[in-house]
Amino acid sequence: MMNENYTSCLVVLTGNIIDGILTTRDVIFRVVAKGMDPEKVYVKEVMTKPVIIMRPETPLTEAIKIMLQKRIKKLPLIEGERSNARLVGLLSLSDLVEYHPEIFSELWEETLITEGTVEERGEVVIV
Repeated sequence: MMNENYTSCLVVLTGNIIDGILTTRDVIFRVVAKGMDPEKVYVKEVMTKPVIIMRPETPLTEAIKIMLQKRIKKLPLIEGERSNARLVGLLSLSDLVEYHPEIFSELWEETLITEGTVEERGEVVIV
């Protein structure tokens, strides 16, 4: 479904309740890298959960800060109460970089300064 719709994630719902989010990263690291047969794996076994969600009226700077601090690339937006919520959109880190580069850049630098840690992953150093 992700391939057919040219998307990098799917929000997993049970009724109106968000149960998780399935990303290409989930598929690569939790299925492909482990040599599992995708035909025998259920979404609920490999999706990311719990999911951080926000409301459309959340200030953009707050949403960006949360995404940077939690290292998430997709943020589902809901309206209504949790038990009766309705998914109304998906805020993407790549959209933010494309449409609001100045805000993203400023908050990115602020996040780097406040974290002050360096994490190594193989040959790549993430600051």
